Amino acid sequence: MTDKYIHPDSIMGMRERLRQQAERIELLEASLKFQIDLGDKFQAENLRLDNENELLKEFAHSVIKQECWGYDMDGFEIQELAIKLNLLEPHIATESDVDEESDFEVGDKIYKFTDVLKGEDNDG
Repeated sequence: MTDKYIHPDSIMGMRERLRQQAERIELLEASLKFQIDLGDKFQAENLRLDNENELLKEFAHSVIKQECWGYDMDGFEIQELAIKLNLLEPHIATESDVDEESDFEVGDKIYKFTDVLKGEDNDG
């Protein structure tokens, strides 16, 4: 039996190819982890939006049933329904909340839109 001789340059070439393949594998693993994390974030956001959608549907159904097919709801009843569905949240009025048309004063308990109902400009 004869021993095979492998030239050192061949060994160095193999090492370099293995190193490059290992780098590719690391990049693929990092990319896969990123995609999984992104998928998890999208899934969580989708769940949040589904929950918000259900709240808004329930609010719309209740108001339509009462206003169109039942009896007239007053502002207090609509506000109470919105609070129950977490569409409004309590807030203590500050100077920035009060203007000449306000029917409340600084320090009064008022209600503001939750994130579900805030517009893109975050008015509330």
